[in-house]
Amino acid sequence: MKMTVVSVATESLQTLREWYDRFLRSYPERELQLCTWYVAREDQIRCSSARMMEDIRTADLVLIDLMGCSEDMINSVGNALEECHGNRIVIGYGCRDKTRLGSFSMGSGMGSKKRPRSEWQGSAEDHDPHAENGCGYGEIHSIAKNQGHEQCLPHW
Repeated sequence: MKMTVVSVATESLQTLREWYDRFLRSYPERELQLCTWYVAREDQIRCSSARMMEDIRTADLVLIDLMGCSEDMINSVGNALEECHGNRIVIGYGCRDKTRLGSFSMGSGMGSKKRPRSEWQGSAEDHDPHAENGCGYGEIHSIAKNQGHEQCLPHW
């Protein structure tokens, strides 16, 4: 298994590296490759950018934290994530639409439908069938019911 972590957080990367070293000592027979990339100083990684993008594309699990990175970096990482067939966890807003865990994908349109302003103006009762109960979560309830998860929600 290959895990790639691209982050601006030095403490997190250092802690992860320490864990990885302990893991390899405790379980030498396990096959786990960890690739870490510190991207807060973008000027220092330009020469290895192709290697980083390849590590992202070929990972079984990618963890991305691009907080404060340039738009160029976010776009480059986003393009590599699109080619990654593994699970992808994105922290923050840069590339969040590229998150994918199993069959769940942020880019699959979930939550991306924007209704025209005319549809959401007015009182909650005008748009939410559960608003009269004081809940205001009718849309969430409907989505969960349609996906077979109604038993996980409180009954209003």
